[in-house]
Amino acid sequence: MSDKQIEILTGIMMGDGTLNRRNNTPTVEVKCINNEYLDYLDNIFGIFSNGVSFYMSGRESCKQAVDSGLAEDAEISNYSDVYRWMTINHTNLYMFDWYTGEKGEKVWPEDIDLTPTVLKHWYVGDGNYRGGGSRCTIRISAANERGNEEKISSYFKRAGLPKPSRFDHSRGLTIVFNKEESKQLFEYMGESVPGFERKWPSKSGDDDE
Repeated sequence: MSDKQIEILTGIMMGDGTLNRRNNTPTVEVKCINNEYLDYLDNIFGIFSNGVSFYMSGRESCKQAVDSGLAEDAEISNYSDVYRWMTINHTNLYMFDWYTGEKGEKVWPEDIDLTPTVLKHWYVGDGNYRGGGSRCTIRISAANERGNEEKISSYFKRAGLPKPSRFDHSRGLTIVFNKEESKQLFEYMGESVPGFERKWPSKSGDDDE
């Protein structure tokens, strides 16, 4: 795989990606409602892609949320169909076996190189912004990394980026950047990936999320 493909997978694994280890050789997979983004990944990975497929209907997703206790009074209208993209089985993907937590949860390695591509694909998976234009502030969820704030700050420091202005512990862990720091991060990441334009402030500065 190319350096760019490895960087994309690194960002994906920092976010919603999972390593499927059921077979002898692992695959990386992403489940989401954004089919446009998954088609983009399918195109970028070419022969290393196993394609995009339908995974779960909005109705099934709603039922799963209720059954798991995540949403007792969930409404079907609030849920969309879910799709899945997967790589082929590949030995290179052993590098993403990050499931080293006490309960088998994913824990990020200490030596992640936060390139623009890595940060961009991590952000689209677990990030969002509030406000618009010069007022926007980036927030990125990192629930499994609570207690590892120093490690996270080191990623940004090594990349020459501002460290998070604060860490919000009200729901697991959320990494928060102020408006000036967020501006630098958007400039560093560059243009959005297909399907996630809404996670970038418009150039007119009049958007609000």
